[in-house]
Amino acid sequence: MNSKKKRRGQMSEAFCTAMFLSLSGGLQDVYTYLFRGKVFANAQTGNSSVPVGRYNAILKEAKIVPRNGGGLSVSISFVVTDGAYKGRYAFTSYGLHKNGLPYFKGFLQMIQLPLTRLSDLEKALPMFPGHRCVINVQQDKKDPQYTRTYVDRYLGMGNLAEYLSTPAQPAAQDDFAEVNEPDDFPFN
Repeated sequence: MNSKKKRRGQMSEAFCTAMFLSLSGGLQDVYTYLFRGKVFANAQTGNSSVPVGRYNAILKEAKIVPRNGGGLSVSISFVVTDGAYKGRYAFTSYGLHKNGLPYFKGFLQMIQLPLTRLSDLEKALPMFPGHRCVINVQQDKKDPQYTRTYVDRYLGMGNLAEYLSTPAQPAAQDDFAEVNEPDDFPFN
């Protein structure tokens, strides 16, 4: 009698699993490149960014964050409101330092947000969401792997919740009739 037992490893260590995941990831990349704007990004969720172009968007959030090199910046996120990239995000930031303040001030003027003192910025953050704009996402000239987002035109205020909510589920059918089939198996 053979007493050797066949040792089974974890599913994640199996060669077949690795091959399946590699092939499915490759197919997703091909699909995304061919049918989603020639971009290599297979995450088709609202958390993915948009490719270079102009988009109608709504300002989602503004927050003060620390900069990598020290100091602070204002990080701003937009949600694309229509078209093929509806629901995707675009981002920009403005350094809160001597060189960055003129750009931030121009941004505030563009979205018609009356902020006259930088010391009032933290209190004004809740006023940022809901501003609808045309944004322009451009390739960064210094580092082409990154993009820059600019506001081209202000469109007015909008309801941010309309662009963040999930699609409504259809109502339950009122005319539901139970079917009594002898070959039907119960769920319990």
